Amino acid sequence: MCKLLSILLFSFIIVISVLFIKYKPAYIVTFAGENLGYVNNKNEINNAIKDYVNNTEGCIAYIDIEETPEYEFKFIDNTVQTNEEEVLLKVKDSSVITYRMFAIKLNGETKDYVESLEEAETVVASMKEQYEDEIEVDLTIEETYAEELPELVEIETAKAEIGEVLDSKVQEKKEAEAAAKKAASTKYTTSRGVNATRISTSKVSLDGLSLIEPISGTISSKFASRSSVRSSAHKGLDIAAPKGTKIKAAASGTVTHSQTDSLLGKFVIISHGNGIVTCYAHCSALYVKVGDTVNQGDVIAAVGSTGNSTGNHLHLEIRKDGVALNPQYYLYN
Repeated sequence: MCKLLSILLFSFIIVISVLFIKYKPAYIVTFAGENLGYVNNKNEINNAIKDYVNNTEGCIAYIDIEETPEYEFKFIDNTVQTNEEEVLLKVKDSSVITYRMFAIKLNGETKDYVESLEEAETVVASMKEQYEDEIEVDLTIEETYAEELPELVEIETAKAEIGEVLDSKVQEKKEAEAAAKKAASTKYTTSRGVNATRISTSKVSLDGLSLIEPISGTISSKFASRSSVRSSAHKGLDIAAPKGTKIKAAASGTVTHSQTDSLLGKFVIISHGNGIVTCYAHCSALYVKVGDTVNQGDVIAAVGSTGNSTGNHLHLEIRKDGVALNPQYYLYN
């Protein structure tokens, strides 16, 4: 009996020896239904995948792998090579990487992306310190996630690009202030005789210009009338209406004045071409600025009682070549 057992044990050892000489243990790897090849140690592959997924260096927020590899133990021919690197590479290629970056926005529009919040805060603080005394700087930071990494810039590059935009805004502000100053230096004042010291009681052609009534209301003072509140004949038409009533442009044109005068109060003047202008005075609010182009019927101001006024009304003037015309020849008939 002992001899038989010894023979069987010896035979088993011989078989195992032959088996290991010709074959070797390995794992066949299947991923997403595809046979990727063989590996010697499935734990090493799993650990490598785990390290890859947990990598959050740089802008990487997280990495998703929808499936995990499956392993089946087998003896394979010793001549067959294992391919751990290829298996790991194919698993990585199937992953979805989500990146995190920080968008620097100017007036709600993204201007640059940087890698870290610290970099974004440095850019914003620098720009505000440099420009806030000159213009309003609406710079914000937004944490952003994407599967495709946009171009990231360094701090100095972001400063230069955003600074270029802010420089142009500073220049625009200066030009607007210069234009406003120039307009203010040429105030339109009826009673001071700067523009239209004469009035015409005759109906003069407006060269085909068609006008609409700026407001609906009651005529409270007619053209060329005189009263104790005026030093000369009335150069316009007064139409009484509640405060805040919307005033519309009588015709299309360009705003040449939108300002405040001690006599006219808040007033707007629109040029309609061919030397024809309309003036809207004693307003409570102005809704247009010098240089604006308005269409007939656009709301340009609101009725008020500013300047030399005794109640809420619109003082309407029509002038041609500096001569005041009677608005009732063209409106409010």
